[in-house]
Amino acid sequence: MITPLGLWQVDPDTPWLTRTDVVFRYLKQLLAHDPRLTVLSVTTIATKLGMTPREISNVLHLLRATHGWAVAGMSSSPESSNSHPPLVSDFSVNHEQTFKFYETFRTFAEAISATLLAANPPREL
Repeated sequence: MITPLGLWQVDPDTPWLTRTDVVFRYLKQLLAHDPRLTVLSVTTIATKLGMTPREISNVLHLLRATHGWAVAGMSSSPESSNSHPPLVSDFSVNHEQTFKFYETFRTFAEAISATLLAANPPREL
């Protein structure tokens, strides 16, 4: 699975990190406005943000690779049978850990940093 950290190491200027941050901030805004949201449509978000459903789908996979609860669940689109990663049609955000993820971090970069630090805590000398 491709991770955002891996993408950054290969290409620090990749547009995928910017796209992921745009989606992260949009989801954070939606959840702050209405914490009762349960399922969101990839097509609706793509239209709202000026991206394609494939781009949003890829971003959701990157978010999930960063933190398992960034997206509580995903439904694959019927057209995704031969695509990798699968094309997501909608996804759920109705889990306590998902809300906590978006409340905790202001930006996607903060989320990556926290994930990296959790996996590799500083050692005492």
